[in-house]
Amino acid sequence: MTVTDVKMTSDLRIARVFVTAMGTEEEERHVFAGLAQASGFVRGELGRRLSLRYLPEIVFAKDVSGPRGDRVLKLLDDLHVNTEVEGGSPEEQPSS
Repeated sequence: MTVTDVKMTSDLRIARVFVTAMGTEEEERHVFAGLAQASGFVRGELGRRLSLRYLPEIVFAKDVSGPRGDRVLKLLDDLHVNTEVEGGSPEEQPSS
């Protein structure tokens, strides 16, 4: 599990914590279930460590930017390979 980002609402009442989890869908469900149960503990730790008027509600969300980025990179790699197979480098291809 990796925390990839945290977004706070402008009033600092809600902290959306973006997480990526490696493993099967079943394992991922267990990770997010565990995080949901641990949100009270995390909130308590924040209260002990930070001087805030209000403690934010912690909401864990699945970060899909990693797999989406991997898909884009794969598509670009495939495009590059297809261009080389057809002959010439991408720089030599006429622009449309």
